[in-house]
Amino acid sequence: MASSIRATFILLLTLTALLPGCKKNPSYYNPRTNPETAALFQNYDDKFLELLAVAEEELGKQVFRYDEIDGYLLPKSIRIEGTHYEIGYTLGTISREALLPVHRIVGEDKARLNREIRKMYARIYPQYLDFVKGVADAFGYEESELDLRQVEYLFLSRLIRQIFQYDKFRNLTAFSNENHNQCSLVAAGDRKTGEMLVGRNFDGASYRPHFVVFTDTGSAYKTLGSACYSIYHWISDGMNDQGLCAGVSTNGHPEKYNRRESYYPQEPAIQVIHLVRVALETCATVEEAVALCTSVRVWFPREVNHILFADKTGAAAVVEFDEARQAVVFRNTSPSGKNRPMVMTNTAWQEGEAYLKAHCWRYEKACADLRRGLSGEDKMKTIIESIRIHYPGARTLWTSVYNLNTLTMDIAFREEKFASYYHYTLQ
Repeated sequence: MASSIRATFILLLTLTALLPGCKKNPSYYNPRTNPETAALFQNYDDKFLELLAVAEEELGKQVFRYDEIDGYLLPKSIRIEGTHYEIGYTLGTISREALLPVHRIVGEDKARLNREIRKMYARIYPQYLDFVKGVADAFGYEESELDLRQVEYLFLSRLIRQIFQYDKFRNLTAFSNENHNQCSLVAAGDRKTGEMLVGRNFDGASYRPHFVVFTDTGSAYKTLGSACYSIYHWISDGMNDQGLCAGVSTNGHPEKYNRRESYYPQEPAIQVIHLVRVALETCATVEEAVALCTSVRVWFPREVNHILFADKTGAAAVVEFDEARQAVVFRNTSPSGKNRPMVMTNTAWQEGEAYLKAHCWRYEKACADLRRGLSGEDKMKTIIESIRIHYPGARTLWTSVYNLNTLTMDIAFREEKFASYYHYTLQ
């Protein structure tokens, strides 16, 4: 179905170009006029669709419902309905067929750490071990043989980088040779309705595969959000059916907070964006999410992120990690007991309010706008839109607004010049 839609769209574009005086869609993304880039945008997921069909036939069930959002758009929609085991088996089969290996344990030291990792997940997120078993079965291994350090990050990052041609996007669609790590999140209560709203700009140095992902595993909270580093595990921003929302951004200023760890720590740890998935599937409130973050070692293999959590009661918190990787929590409760708005960009809350205002114009502007009051989702859209990034080395790729009481998400894409929002409901 997706292939026929894509083929029809390419034909329409060709006919449009041949008609004299026919004006092209003004929202059509200019880089597509480059033949190599246009081909990448249209065909980047062909291999995935081919291998997904193999996995579904082998499993005997459709777990991933993959579809277009709107014709030619780069972002796609994925509806995942299946157990964690079935998700693991599907992704394991895709990786196996793509000749992407999953590593097995070698040596007693690694086996000991593997057992400790398994204990950690048994405590905080036992469903993950079902996912691991699914991966193992797809490869014909015993679950205990898999190196959980590699499954945590490398196994999944290879999947999207190779099957979805992630690196090709970086090479062909980079906005400049510079690389600015950005992103913004705003959480605030609507003064009129009392509803809790979260606005989000995701900024990047190039276009990339992006998925709006709905998940219902039957044994965890349902989730809805955006993913661009993995089609399941790693959620950049999202909410669950309990009204909890979470989103990440780079914590890059000052630079001392952004020291990545290339190798898995010598203790059980969770990759930071995987932690968002774990929180959304297992936590109903900000306090539960904070308790999770403070109970585990968090790993930052690519960059150090901080996380904003908010829930339908009006509570919100920013969770950061100091130079010793200890969680540092900032809540939105004022001395009077009222919940204040929270703004998180790429500047560390650990440096204090004065530093935030002095070093981040997005933080200062959003705070100033929020002081005038928030009334309605349209106002949140205005605030978050006003702090989109247009730097030489980065652009805002999508803008989302979540309503944690109605469980809705509106999302707009740079590819369409943010001309309109698509509406999703978590149900």
